Amino acid sequence: MIIPAGTAAAATGITVDENGGADYTSIQEAVNHSKSGDTILVFSGTYTENVDVDKELTIISKSGNPEDTIVQAADPSDHVFHMTASNVTISGFNVTGANSTGKSREPCGIYLDGRSELFRAPEENVDDGVNEGVDGEVNGGVNGGMDGEADSGVYACTLSNNKISNNILGIFLEDADNNTLSNNTASNNYIAIFLAASDSNELKGNSASDNKGGVFMFGGVNNAFSENRISRSGTGFLLEYYSSNNIFNNNTALDNENGFYIRGAENITLINNNASSNNETGIYLDSSSNNSLESNRADLNRKYGIHLNHFSWNNELKNNTASRNENGIMLYYYSENNSLTGNTANLNSKNGIYLNETSGNTLEANTANSNNGHGIYLKSSTFNTLNNNTVSSNSLYGIYLDPSNNKTVNTRIVTEDFKYCRFLEDSSNNNTVSGNYLNGNSEAIVANGSENSIYDNHFEEKTTLEVPFPVRVTAVIDRIRDFLLAPQIPAN
Repeated sequence: MIIPAGTAAAATGITVDENGGADYTSIQEAVNHSKSGDTILVFSGTYTENVDVDKELTIISKSGNPEDTIVQAADPSDHVFHMTASNVTISGFNVTGANSTGKSREPCGIYLDGRSELFRAPEENVDDGVNEGVDGEVNGGVNGGMDGEADSGVYACTLSNNKISNNILGIFLEDADNNTLSNNTASNNYIAIFLAASDSNELKGNSASDNKGGVFMFGGVNNAFSENRISRSGTGFLLEYYSSNNIFNNNTALDNENGFYIRGAENITLINNNASSNNETGIYLDSSSNNSLESNRADLNRKYGIHLNHFSWNNELKNNTASRNENGIMLYYYSENNSLTGNTANLNSKNGIYLNETSGNTLEANTANSNNGHGIYLKSSTFNTLNNNTVSSNSLYGIYLDPSNNKTVNTRIVTEDFKYCRFLEDSSNNNTVSGNYLNGNSEAIVANGSENSIYDNHFEEKTTLEVPFPVRVTAVIDRIRDFLLAPQIPAN
């Protein structure tokens, strides 16, 4: 027959109707009797089956509406669509019911299986356990995909306009490259979309809500994620080890536990994403290096807007907004040599920018205003450079070094209307504090006898002179005698 225009133009195809009157009454029958390049047109109805697709086919619903064309797993421990061929299109279906853990591999709504035949051993029944099964699948899949003698894989498939629900893994790509997933909706799955050892795929315009996990990746390079929306799904986007050179652009992660969680990954680019209103952190990097975060929004998260943790090195954070969180931007525990430029961290319930046990970072031209704690807070952190930041109207201190040695603060910092601006505490030695603007503060600089280089700072439109160090100290003491004699404010 001829497929109607607008469905699959001028393509000769095979029809399926559960009620009869078409070529076949099941999708699997149509697949079995098709040849590569055929189009299978499926009429509205409910098809209770597990479909194995082993040739290049286009399988589409006639209505284009996944609400009225349902493919329900006959065996809930098996995949609804199991694709072992390339150049396959699946479009317009409600794919559901692969939700039993009775076999060694977790069942999927749609499974792009690029493993070598060597790794497709018969599946045996094992004990139930979602976490155990998912971990087993991921580890076995990645090791097989990356280290095994794989065949050509599955590539150039298109999954579009499908509704994926009530499966263990909604859509799973394993050793599957150059595929396109667009405008799919995933809900009430354990994990909505999972990529393992899969490269150069495009995910665009997909949405996932009310899943245990949103979009997960374990291994994979050069994938592009754009305009996807993840909500109420545990972690929105998760990138685990061996994931690199992936790009996330204009995605949204709202109302999850974590918006983006990146661990052991590198050369990831996040640009213009919205990671707000999550229960923990908007964007979290753990042991991840050489990543770029630019122009992202990470507001209204319960703990951190952006958090770099545990040996996250050489990352660039530029022009991001991290406001109305508990802490706006946090660098912690040997997260070193990172560059923070032009970020905004305002109105957080604690600190705007917080560095703890880290060194070698550069903070330049950031804004940290109207935070309920400190604007910029450095704790036990060394050799950091603060330059040309604006820090105003914070409830506690503008920039607070708590005992943080060897800081360089050659900056133009504008501070307004917060209670104290205490740059220097006891044990905060070998700091350079120059070129700062300190206006409207109850206290400007409190050195507490520390051996620091303090010069050319601006106090109420007056400037300390650039003169040799002993003379500079004398000049500064004349200006802050009252502050030094006043009772000291206990550190928080």
